[in-house]
Amino acid sequence: MTVENCQAFCSSSSNNYGLAGVEYGGGCYCGNGLQSYSSVGYDGCNMACTGNKTELCGGPSRLSVYNLTTYVPPTTVKQVGTFLLQGCYDEVSNGRLLSGASYNNQSGMTVESCVNFCQASGTTYAGLEYGRECYCSSSLPTTAVTAVASKCNMLCTGNSNRFCGSTSILNVYKDTPSSVSTAGTPQTANTLNSAVITPNNTQPSPGSKAKRAEKSDRSMELRFRRDTHM
Repeated sequence: MTVENCQAFCSSSSNNYGLAGVEYGGGCYCGNGLQSYSSVGYDGCNMACTGNKTELCGGPSRLSVYNLTTYVPPTTVKQVGTFLLQGCYDEVSNGRLLSGASYNNQSGMTVESCVNFCQASGTTYAGLEYGRECYCSSSLPTTAVTAVASKCNMLCTGNSNRFCGSTSILNVYKDTPSSVSTAGTPQTANTLNSAVITPNNTQPSPGSKAKRAEKSDRSMELRFRRDTHM
C-alpha cells in the first residue's frame, strides 16, 4: 500500500470518490464525505506504508485523509431532450415498475442512451436501475412509490459522473415536451466535502512496529460512507 495507490483507487473512473484515507499502514478507504461522528486533527498517523516506508499511512484506528481538490461529484441528470426527471421510485415487489421494452448494458449504460432507447420504442417513461438496467413504459402505475432521492446513488456503468438508480430503485424520466421550455438543467446531487484536513508531518520511527489496539473508542475514529479496499 502507498498513498498514491489509495488515491488512484478512490478517484478511478469506476469508483469516483473525492476522499481517500489510509490506515494502519496497509488499509485504504474511500468516500465522498466524513461521517458525522468523525473528528480531525488527531496525532498517531505514524505508521509507514507497507508499499513505501518513506510515506505515512495512518496508524492504529487513525486515518491519513486526502481530499482531491479537482474532484467533480456525480450528479443526477434532470433532463434529456424532452424527458424530465420525475424522481426516485421503488421497484415493485412482483414484476416491473416499468413493464415495456428494456435492456441491460454492463459497461456502457448512460441516462441519455436509456432515454433515447425508450423514446425510439415509442414509450413515455424511461427508468434506470442498478447502474446498468434500462426500462421503458407508456404509463407509471398509480401504486408507484417514491423513494428518497439520495437512494438513487449507483453510478452509471457508462458514465461514473452520473447516477442510474440503485438496487431495486429507479431514476424515472417522463416525456413532457410542453414543459421543456421552463425545465431546469441537471444540477449537482452531492456536494463537495468541505472538511478541513490537518496534515500530519510525523516521521515514521525507524524499525518500529505499531501494535493495533485491541480496544478503541470507535466514535472518535475517522470513517467514510462507502467502499473499502484493502
